[in-house]
Amino acid sequence: MAAVNYGEVPKRADALRSACPVVASYGRRDLGTRGHAARLLTHLEQLGIEHDVKLYDDAGHSFMTQGHHPVGRLIFLPLRIGYESASAADAWERVYGFFDGRLKPG
Repeated sequence: MAAVNYGEVPKRADALRSACPVVASYGRRDLGTRGHAARLLTHLEQLGIEHDVKLYDDAGHSFMTQGHHPVGRLIFLPLRIGYESASAADAWERVYGFFDGRLKPG
């Protein structure tokens, strides 16, 4: 299993043919990953790979991290870096639930 929040999504679905189950959380305000959530969702559905992909409207890049990014905010303005508590809480719940439901014995 894998949990992803950003990163390049291949343009061709067959590049993910051997992928494991995926839980993915993207921030719609992150211009660096625009379209990636939809592409990943389409690929995983097409390939029949178990998944949970969600795009958070109010979130940008690094929305699940409570750390401070003073330099990142200046350099990576298009990424809309910053913690978004409601989106982060939901995303963490989805990640833990996805893994718990597949890793717990019985």
